[in-house]
Amino acid sequence: MKLTYDEFKARFIEDFKDILPEDYSDYEVVVKRVTKNNGCVMEGISLVDTVKHESGVTPAFYLDTLYDSYIMDDKTYDEVLVNAAVSYVHAMQNKPTNITDKFIEAMDNPEMFKELVQFRLANEELNQEYLENSPHRKVQDMAIIYAISLKEAPEYSTRITNELLERVGITEEELYTAAMANLKSERITLKNMGEILVEIAEEHGMPLDHAPELPMYLLTNESKLFGSRSILNSEMLEDIREKLGENYYILPSSIHEVIVVKEGAKSPEELREIVYNINKGILDEKDFLSDNIYYYDGMLRMHDSPEIEW
Repeated sequence: MKLTYDEFKARFIEDFKDILPEDYSDYEVVVKRVTKNNGCVMEGISLVDTVKHESGVTPAFYLDTLYDSYIMDDKTYDEVLVNAAVSYVHAMQNKPTNITDKFIEAMDNPEMFKELVQFRLANEELNQEYLENSPHRKVQDMAIIYAISLKEAPEYSTRITNELLERVGITEEELYTAAMANLKSERITLKNMGEILVEIAEEHGMPLDHAPELPMYLLTNESKLFGSRSILNSEMLEDIREKLGENYYILPSSIHEVIVVKEGAKSPEELREIVYNINKGILDEKDFLSDNIYYYDGMLRMHDSPEIEW
């Protein structure tokens, strides 16, 4: 019989440190409630050194995600525990040095801070509370928000609040300009969905002879983190139109990537159904971006919307 979430949480907190190597004997397990994108509250777990009392950026993961793996992937409790321990040790061993120092230094150096600024796209309606205290721009049903992250380790990041912006001493306009410059230097990937199907088939031991050419593409960045921001790069959008040879739709499949579909491939109604099925069926709530579809014909806008706000 499967454990309830509370039973899983209590047992995991008790067992996690015991399964780690001896090097972590002085660490204490800390659980903290964290508000993520779309107002989703999750329980993060990390370790704190009780001897050195060092503070700063350390790897963290979420009990909610571990429990989902335990239930939905039908893994045993021990499998989840061991996998989490192995992942944590690997993250600690490969963590870039002086992450906290770099963030603190950037907060006292506006030019360095600008080099770390990145866009993020979020659903405007579901993030009202966060937006009240953060610099942002509304773009149709989305909001452009800002974060700083290390280029060598994009998984380490922090969102920019009004308080942080005031401390650094720059304006939202400067933030936007810096983030756009950084976006244009970011490597993006546009992969045909046929190639992705081949990769999935190979992962499941069912290799295909060739990759079918489909009129759909997955657009994201190299890190596959917050890759939906790629659609803010107007030059890249036009490059894609030239590559495809026609106008196209953009399906906001998550905050991390979007799907590009050639205009003649499917009707808007069919595309809306695809987005709906992704959002309601397979997408984690915290990764949701929009139920709407977008259209690019030299200008990007929400389909059927008379307004062009990009």
